[in-house]
Amino acid sequence: MRLETSIARLGLAVLPASAAPGAKASAAIRAQCAARHANNGIATATNMPNLAGQNYQYLLTQLEAYKKGTRTNPLMNEMAKPISRRQMQDLSACFASIPIRGGPVATK
Repeated sequence: MRLETSIARLGLAVLPASAAPGAKASAAIRAQCAARHANNGIATATNMPNLAGQNYQYLLTQLEAYKKGTRTNPLMNEMAKPISRRQMQDLSACFASIPIRGGPVATK
């Protein structure tokens, strides 16, 4: 499956300088992630995890596991194959630096 999306529409906000090293992931890779996990890291599909505000090391470890094949998901295994370690670090920092905002929980 080919993911083609306008990178200009998917650009993330400027990240704080305090984010982990390399917080500016490449636009092309961010666009691929955003196609499934949304631009702000809060997935709109119930079968996709939210990435915003996740722990940097957790995200990096999961990407490495997908690349090595020790964590399996056909789509993620393919997406992680061409990504370098530096790019994984950048992506992890990028999503980890997105602030998450809580709100009231809807009740019935």
